[in-house]
Amino acid sequence: MSENEHSCYRCGDDLPGHARAWDYLLPDPVALLSDEEQDRLIGVRTEQVVTASGVGNFIRVILPVPLDTGHTATFGVWLCVTSRPEWQAVIGAARAGGETWSGYTFSGRLATAVAPWPEVFGARATAVAPGPGLVAQIRRSDERRLARVLTQVWPDSEILAARERGHVPGVMTGDRPRWRDWWRRGRRKTH
Repeated sequence: MSENEHSCYRCGDDLPGHARAWDYLLPDPVALLSDEEQDRLIGVRTEQVVTASGVGNFIRVILPVPLDTGHTATFGVWLCVTSRPEWQAVIGAARAGGETWSGYTFSGRLATAVAPWPEVFGARATAVAPGPGLVAQIRRSDERRLARVLTQVWPDSEILAARERGHVPGVMTGDRPRWRDWWRRGRRKTH
C-alpha cells in the first residue's frame, strides 16, 4: 500500500482517500445466532445471499449515504425479503442476470443496524438493481428513520467515528423472538 491509508479488503489495491465503503458480513439476526445455530439453520451462505430456516431470506444490497465531502459512503447491508413468492422472484431475476436483473425492484426489511443509525434496523426499504451484474441499491423508504439516512447529507467525520466504534448487531426483543412474525409485523416498539 502506498501513502494512501485505504485499501480494498478483497484485492489490496489502493482506494482513493475519499472512498467510504463497508460490507457487513452477515445479517444481524444471523450474526446473533451461536455457531451451532448457524450450522443448523443456514441453508445458503454466499457473499450475496443468506437463507436461515426460521430466521429469514436475506440479500445483500448497497445503502448509499451522501457525505458532506460531495462523495457517497456505501454500506453493504442486508434486506430480509419476507414474502416467499417475492423472494423466489428476486432470486430468479438475480440468477437470470442481464436485462432481467437490470432495473429489477424489490422490497424488504433492513436487517443491519448500520452505525451511526442503528434505529434503521427493521425499516422497510425498496431496492433497485442499477444494471446487469450490479448489486441492488436501496433507493427509498417510506419510514422516516431510513429515508433521512438516504436523503440527508452526513458529516464524513461522523461516519468514520461510528465505523471506528464497531458494529453492534440489532437485537430483536425477547430471548427467542419468533423471527418470521417479527419481520412480517415490523419492528416492535421498545422503550
